[in-house]
Amino acid sequence: GALASTHSFLQIEPDNVVLTAVKESENEDGLVMRFYEWAGKEGDVTLQAPSGALSAVETDLMEKASGELALREGKITVHTKPYEIKTVKVKFGKRE
Repeated sequence: GALASTHSFLQIEPDNVVLTAVKESENEDGLVMRFYEWAGKEGDVTLQAPSGALSAVETDLMEKASGELALREGKITVHTKPYEIKTVKVKFGKRE
């Protein structure tokens, strides 16, 4: 294919968060990413979404949308409290 010899599908920062799940959405087209903050630090978490992402929403654990998230240059920022679990759903355009 056209990919380089190394490729990162998804990135998450800072180091005090752990990505625990990446899966297809249960109810509609989209990709669900779940992570949690483990060090007791409040702050912004940045997800670098896979290419082709069009929009992002924060959801609860049952994947019910709770708020739109800005998607700028493929990056999504989510404010996270200490020890909090977060779920983000990303929608993509149709493949040709």
